[in-house]
Order: sequence, then structure tokens, then C-alpha cells
Amino acid sequence: MAEVRAFVRGDAHGSFEWIRDFCENNHTTRNDVLILLGDSGILYGEKEDAREHMFKRYLSTLPITILDIQGNHSCPPEDRAAEGYLKTLMKLGDDMVGIAYQNFQYPNIYHAINGNTYYIAGHPCLVVGGAASIDKEYRQMMGWYWTEHEVISLQDMNNILHQIHTRHFDFVFTHTIPTPYTPTDLFLKGVDQSKADRRMEDFLVRVKKEITYDKWYCGHWHANRKNAGPNIDILFDEVEQII
Repeated sequence: MAEVRAFVRGDAHGSFEWIRDFCENNHTTRNDVLILLGDSGILYGEKEDAREHMFKRYLSTLPITILDIQGNHSCPPEDRAAEGYLKTLMKLGDDMVGIAYQNFQYPNIYHAINGNTYYIAGHPCLVVGGAASIDKEYRQMMGWYWTEHEVISLQDMNNILHQIHTRHFDFVFTHTIPTPYTPTDLFLKGVDQSKADRRMEDFLVRVKKEITYDKWYCGHWHANRKNAGPNIDILFDEVEQII
């Protein structure tokens, strides 16, 4: 059985100039997975345009598998069903990983389903994407993409809590971080934080209480920071091998 390796990275925002060198330097194959912690830029906007198509075609030529997590600047894959994004079984080599969304035009790119467990090299991994955009009003004023689905629904939150109750996960992958560990020094300057929507951060507090875990990784905050919380690392432009 081929070896499976897992790497994790924070927000890419469509900038993947580094990824081909990364794959070459690490001699990656499609048995290896790169977990992107939201706002990757792979799904951005209500529908695929020519730029996004070319971008995904490029990623689909690479010798690596991508598991993309929903960020606050991501279009949920279920909103792209008309373009062929369907639920499928994600595999790494012969290993069955879990159910994710995929467009078969891009066979090595999967989009994680919030609340699902993914078994990567046998390690149970919980995924909970989504966060609120602090610049929502500005984005709407400028006509930039924004979706009300950037924060998962209350029903989905309750379903997730039911599914994960008392479980242990080797890894937790989220876009943002539980409220008590919010890195306030990284807040955008000049933005009124009193109006910030912290529903996802508050929900992750409840997630943390329901489970045990070995390591938790999140993105969103555009910084690389070890131990931002108990066994919680924030990642941005560093890639960390975890398996």
C-alpha cells in the first residue's frame, strides 16, 4: 500500500505560485493530500468564470490531492451543483477518506463537507469551515462576492454537535478559531469590531467542549502562530506536514 502524507496550509486567496515547487521538492503524488484551511480561491463567486476554470485546470495537473475547506470568501460547493459539483467518495490511493464534493473535471480537487469526518492514513479528522466577513458591508458596496452561507446554518450547527458528541479526533481543521483564542492583535485596523459577527467562533467553543483532539489547525487570520490555543495552530503561508 502506497504511503499517504498530509500537509496543511492557510488562506491562499488564489495565489498558488508556490505549489509546483512545493510538489517537486516534496516528491508528492496523488496519494498525498494538501488540506487548505479556507479562502483558497478555488471556489470564488456564484459561478465559475474563465479565470477560475484555468486556475483549477492548472491545479488539476499537479501530483497532489487537494482537500479544500470552506472559508468566508468561498462559495459553498453545494451552491455549484449546476456546474457538476456532486458528493463523491474521496480516496487517497486505496484508502477511503470520506464523502466530499467534487467536479470530475478536476479529479484531484475535493471540497470538504462541514461536520464530516475524514480518515487520512487512518487518522480521524474533523472539518468545520466557514466564518463571517468583517468587511461584509464594504464588499457589498463594491459589488464583490459575498454569500450569506459564509456562516453555516443553525440547523447544520446542531447536526454537527450531535454527530461529534464525545468523539475523539486526531486532527481538527477549521477556518476560524474558538472565541477565547481570537488573536485580537491581528484585527484589521480601523474596523469597528463591536459589529463583528462571531457566530462561528462561538460555535467552535461548543465544538471544542464536545470532543477531544490531539491537534487543531485553522486559517483566516493571515498569520502563522503556534499554540494560539490549547494545541491550536493558526496557519497562513506556511505549509506543515502533519502525517
